[in-house]
This record gives sequence, structure tokens and C-alpha cells, in this order.
Amino acid sequence: MAGGPGAILALTVEVLAIYAFGAPAWHAPGPGAVTTLRWALALGAGVLAVALWGRFAAPKARRRLGGGLLVLFKAAVLGASVAAFSTLYSQAATLAFGLAVGLHCS
Repeated sequence: MAGGPGAILALTVEVLAIYAFGAPAWHAPGPGAVTTLRWALALGAGVLAVALWGRFAAPKARRRLGGGLLVLFKAAVLGASVAAFSTLYSQAATLAFGLAVGLHCS
């Protein structure tokens, strides 16, 4: 298996992070929640997260941040995804996701 458990953890955390950014926008309550707007916000949040990650944190990014800035960027993006995740899921699920993020970042 190419990459092993670390690669599987990284993929899982990063996919959940993308989902975590879009899900609160999709589930946001509001008067007459317009489906088109919900789709746009949910997809837009995920696309923005992917674009920023691809630009500054991806291993093959042309403008990849280095050293402490990379760690700070990853911690900020993944920390924000855990915070977004917590708006929809139980404390136990959020804790599990947060631990997975911590393992991924270490």
C-alpha cells in the first residue's frame, strides 16, 4: 500500500475538513432557506478551503509556505475546520476529529 496509514489519515482529515467548512453553510437555519444559496455557500466554502490549501500547503504547491508559517497555516485551517465541525456534531465526534487533526499535524 503506497503511503501507508499516515497517508490514509491525511486524506481522511483533509476530506473531512473540506466537508466541515461547507456543512454549516448547508445546514444554516434561516427564513426560507433558499436551496440555491445553500448550495453556493456550501460549495464555495469547500472550494475556498481547497484553493487556499492547494496554493499554500500542498506538497507540490508553487508558493508553499515553509517552516513555522506552514505549521501555523495548517493549524489555522484545520483548527477552523474542527470549530466548524463542532457546530453540527457531538462533542465526542468533534473530539475524535480534533485528535485526528492533531495526529495529522504532528
